[in-house]
Amino acid sequence: EEVLELFKLPRNLGELLGKEVIVNNGRFGPYIKYGDEYISLPKEEDPITIEPQSVIDIIQSPRLPRNLGDYKGNDIIISKGRFGPYIKYGAEFISLPKGEDPMEIDYQTVATLLEKPRLPRNVGQHEGQDVIIAKGRFGPFIKYGETFVALKRTDDPFEITLERLVELIKDKQSGARPSKAGAKTATKKAPAKKAAAKKSSAANPVKKAPAKKTAAKKTAKTKAKK
Repeated sequence: EEVLELFKLPRNLGELLGKEVIVNNGRFGPYIKYGDEYISLPKEEDPITIEPQSVIDIIQSPRLPRNLGDYKGNDIIISKGRFGPYIKYGAEFISLPKGEDPMEIDYQTVATLLEKPRLPRNVGQHEGQDVIIAKGRFGPFIKYGETFVALKRTDDPFEITLERLVELIKDKQSGARPSKAGAKTATKKAPAKKAAAKKSSAANPVKKAPAKKTAAKKTAKTKAKK
């Protein structure tokens, strides 16, 4: 029966404001095709039984992406991705702060967010390479060429100085390569343990051996008296 039901798709529900409305099922689930636009069908809705009026309501309701207008030469677009809602501003993608509804946030709120300092932040150069603070899955970090250093919790990514960043980078680089001296020290310690083991094993049999010989002599003397 379920296979037969699938033959009822796609459903052509007619036109709305000059655009054709079609309900269908695709690779990522059921959707509405409205002109050239594709709108995911809510999970609770069945593409085969959904009423035409419900489809119209979905089409006319506000949805993402939302274009809030131009700000300093770039459009402010609110959208939703794999990691949650975000602001697309020119070539930048900025996560929406927690507590902000992507369907309700307004132009002025987003403009205020764009005025604030944000990551990634280029702090300057060290030995000809940019020192950049960015934000990753586990928090802010320093990117210096091929070196990546997690920022300490006590360091503010917007207040930290270039000198402090260089210090953290050098600590990371020195810690990443074990010194040759350290390797030699480890080699020297190994024979010491073996020598100690030999002395310990040799000491015990020497003490026990005389006890056995003494016992044997006493037995021999006793037999001679008899």
